[in-house]
Amino acid sequence: MKLSFEEIEGRPVSYTISDDGWLPDEGELLSAVATITVRREEREVVLIEGKIDGKRVVPCDRCGSEVSAVLSAMFFYRVTTRAEEELGAAERECRDEDVVTLHLSEALIDVGAILREQAYLAIPLKTLCRTDCKGICTGCGADLNDETCRCLPDRSRSPFSVLKKLTDSEHN
Repeated sequence: MKLSFEEIEGRPVSYTISDDGWLPDEGELLSAVATITVRREEREVVLIEGKIDGKRVVPCDRCGSEVSAVLSAMFFYRVTTRAEEELGAAERECRDEDVVTLHLSEALIDVGAILREQAYLAIPLKTLCRTDCKGICTGCGADLNDETCRCLPDRSRSPFSVLKKLTDSEHN
């Protein structure tokens, strides 16, 4: 969905957008709906406020079991066609307004790109099936949430295995 600045009025207008190609391919998204409100603040400035709500199915990062996770994000953008200020020789302080300002070269807002960006930002770095997930044993492959490890303890790889030789020589 693309919005031209000319289509946007001074009064707020709301849109509800289902998936139209903006959803990321991270895991399987079961459903996602975005609600955005747009309004013109000035001739060259548009305000966009929105929320994304969805559900996705992804593997747990520790044990690999399927997890149903919520996808939720709220966002605000100040979109303008004004040129971004040049920094010059001296550094300048970043204002709060600068963080949410999106500078465009033409007066056309790609809403899908904004929604896709916000959906990616809402995906957590790590998804767990539960907070105390123990994961999978790297040796035997047992799911440590449901079964015990079948590996034999291999103490020969321990950095302290050399000390065992000292205690054995003292007893002889």
